[in-house]
Amino acid sequence: MREKHEQIDQALLQLGSATTPQTRFEVLQELVRYWHGPISSQDGFSNAELKHLLLPAPLINWYRWAGRRTEIMSGQNWFFSPQGPGPYLGLRLEADYLLFQQENQGVYEWATLPTGEDPPVFGRYSDEMWKKEEVSLSEHLIVNCLFEAIMCHAPYSASAAWIQDEQLRSIMEHFSSLAIPVWRWPGSTRFYFGRGAFMVASAISGRETCHSVWVGAKHANALDFLRSFTDDTWDHVEL
Repeated sequence: MREKHEQIDQALLQLGSATTPQTRFEVLQELVRYWHGPISSQDGFSNAELKHLLLPAPLINWYRWAGRRTEIMSGQNWFFSPQGPGPYLGLRLEADYLLFQQENQGVYEWATLPTGEDPPVFGRYSDEMWKKEEVSLSEHLIVNCLFEAIMCHAPYSASAAWIQDEQLRSIMEHFSSLAIPVWRWPGSTRFYFGRGAFMVASAISGRETCHSVWVGAKHANALDFLRSFTDDTWDHVEL
C-alpha cells in the first residue's frame, strides 16, 4: 500500500515541472490505475469506431484507452461517450465548440475545440456565454478523474459544505497541492493529494474565507489525521 501511495504521489508531483500533453496523459493513466485497477484492451474504442468523429488529441487518447469505462470520468457529473446508449452520449458541436461534459443537473457545461494537440477548455453556467477555463484539456481530464474518484469511488471520505479559511489551511498542511490551475466550477476549485489522501476545495462565491471540501481515500489509515478536524458540522464523515 505504501509503495502504491508513493507511486501515485510521484506521478502527480511531475505536474509541477514542465510537462507535455503526452506526459500528462501518462499521469492520468497512473491515476486511473491507482483508483480503478488495470485497463484492458476491451476498455477502449477502436480507431474504426472513432474515425467519423472530429476530436482533439486528448479525447482521442482517452476514448481509445478507456473510453468504455464510463464510471471513471462520470458519476457525480456526466462525461460524454462517443457512442450510446445511455446518458453519456452527448458529444456535439455547438458553433466552434465541442461539448463533452455536463454537470449532473445541467447547471454547468464544459466544451473544448474539435481539433488540436491540447486545446483549452471552456465552461459556462446555463445563463452564460462560454468562458475560457484556466486548464487545458489534458489537465481537465486529470482533475475530472480525481474529482469523480473522491466523490464516487473513495470508500473512506468526508465532506463539509462550509469551513473557514483557517481550518482549511490547517488541513492543507497534510497535503501537496496539485500543480494544475483552478477549476471555475463550482467555484475556484483546487485539488490536493498526499500519502493516499486526496482533497477538493472550492471557494464559496461571495465568501472568500469560506470553502466547501471533499476528502477521500482508498485506505482508512490515509485519513487518520482528518479525525481531529471533523465534527458534527461536517455533512458526511465515513472514516
